[in-house]
Amino acid sequence: LAESWNVAGDKLVVSLRRGVKFSNGESMTADDVKFTIESYFDDRFQGQIWRGMWANVSRTEIKDAHTVIFHFKEISFESVKLVLTTLRILSKKAYAASEKSWRSQNILGTGPFKLKRCQTNRSVDFEPNPYWWGTGKPEHLVKIKSVADYKLAEMMVKKGELDFYEVSASV
Repeated sequence: LAESWNVAGDKLVVSLRRGVKFSNGESMTADDVKFTIESYFDDRFQGQIWRGMWANVSRTEIKDAHTVIFHFKEISFESVKLVLTTLRILSKKAYAASEKSWRSQNILGTGPFKLKRCQTNRSVDFEPNPYWWGTGKPEHLVKIKSVADYKLAEMMVKKGELDFYEVSASV
C-alpha cells in the first residue's frame, strides 16, 4: 500500500498509495496507519503478543493524509522491511471507538476480496471487494475449508470437492 518510501536517519518516510479504500468504502489514510501501530500497544485491542514485532518503532508521525513517518529506536534493514511488508492497516474509524478487540469484529481489508462468512472450524468465504483499488477485478467467490483429516481431504480432492490441501509435518 506504499507508493514510495525513503529512509533518512532513524526515520522511514512512507508515501501511501492514493485511492485505496477499505472493503466498507472508506478511504485509507495516514491516520489509519498510525492507529494500526498504536493499537498493538493499547490493551483494548489485545495486541500484546505482536508488540515485540513493533518494539523498535518509537513513534509514528503523520506528515499529511498520505504520508507517515516511522521513527525507530534503532534503524535496521529488518525493521524497515517489517513495516513495509508485514503491517496490516486497520481502519481507525471502524475500530477506534470499540471497547473490544478488532480481531473479534468484522474484518475490513483493502485487498481484492472481503470476508463474506466465517464458520468456525468449517470454512471461510470471501467475495470480491467492490472497492478494490488494483487491477484485475475478481469476479468469483473463494471458499477455504478446514478439513482436519488428511485422508478425507485427499478423497475430497479426488472428487473435485477440494482444490488443495496442506499436509503438516505431524501427519
